[in-house]
Amino acid sequence: LVRLMIFGLFAPGRAARDTGLMDRGKRLARSNVIGKLGELAFEQWAFDHQLSANKAETDVGVDFFCQVMSPVPGSASIEGTGPILGAQVKTVDDEEKPRLKLNRIDATDLLRQTQATCLFGIRLSDKSIRFQFLTKEFIDQLLSFLQTTVDEFSIAYANMSDDTALF
Repeated sequence: LVRLMIFGLFAPGRAARDTGLMDRGKRLARSNVIGKLGELAFEQWAFDHQLSANKAETDVGVDFFCQVMSPVPGSASIEGTGPILGAQVKTVDDEEKPRLKLNRIDATDLLRQTQATCLFGIRLSDKSIRFQFLTKEFIDQLLSFLQTTVDEFSIAYANMSDDTALF
């Protein structure tokens, strides 16, 4: 079969193309590509900040469960210390003053988390990452948003923390 394909004697789907039944292959929407790039940037950032980012196989509100890692004394190794951090990761638009946007489902999912959880914003143009822990104040903002009829809640990206000492 491989030899036939190389010599052009057999082309899968050729009949369909010739009859006009097939005009394109599977595609990734731009939003899927941007989301994937944001996830990859987050995974690298997490590793650099001693978090082992484990992608949630079924995403129902948390994109990653991150195991907190610490250096092993007297070794070049790192090990898990026990705590788990839930991470919801959002890519922000490459605008002059970007905003991280949450819909009502995102806000509800964040509020349902029982482990330590953090909302991460990724700006692809400069690979910057900012974050907002689920503090009492942020929880109050999300609850206030859900008491309205507004569809979207946004946070100025510049107002999110970039203080990696918190990790």
